[in-house]
Amino acid sequence: MNRIRVYLKQQKNYLKIVFLLLGIGFIIGLFFYHKTTTPIFNTELKNITNILSNNHINYFLMHLLLIAILILATFTFIGLIFIPLYLLYEGICLGYNLASFTAIFHLKGFIFSLIYLLLTKIIYLIIIIILFKKIIILAKYLLNKLINKNSLNYNINNLKAIAFALVSIFINDLLIYLFAHKILYYISHILL
Repeated sequence: MNRIRVYLKQQKNYLKIVFLLLGIGFIIGLFFYHKTTTPIFNTELKNITNILSNNHINYFLMHLLLIAILILATFTFIGLIFIPLYLLYEGICLGYNLASFTAIFHLKGFIFSLIYLLLTKIIYLIIIIILFKKIIILAKYLLNKLINKNSLNYNINNLKAIAFALVSIFINDLLIYLFAHKILYYISHILL
């Protein structure tokens, strides 16, 4: 626990920027829902129990493709532009999700949305925040090596951390695929 506290103190400015981007995205997501709500979407969302009973929640391809693109884009330094945009996008998704369930199901929808986000997004976002920090370190290192024309002797611990984050995302997505839809299905019967 002490290591986590020390790490958070060291990363204070980075975390402020991350949470600012997620917060701005969250507010945009709330606003976006209230400007773009459609009856078809609301009808589909009202049938969430049926959807969860017949379908798994599958993030495998989307997450792995996105992470691969961001890591590869880091080598061209374009990825550094996409990292804040992706955090903003995730914030928009969180806000839109919360607003849509709350608007349709009121307090029960708000509670269901929080449970849904806890099961499907929180662990992923924590891993992404750590991964993005390592990608930024990698990009700084590559930029420094290009400017100084030195040989590439990169700290292997950052590469291990990136690999660990990717494996963690895969395991998280596997657990979501196998169990989250069942848990959410039972919770939807209780709440909605």
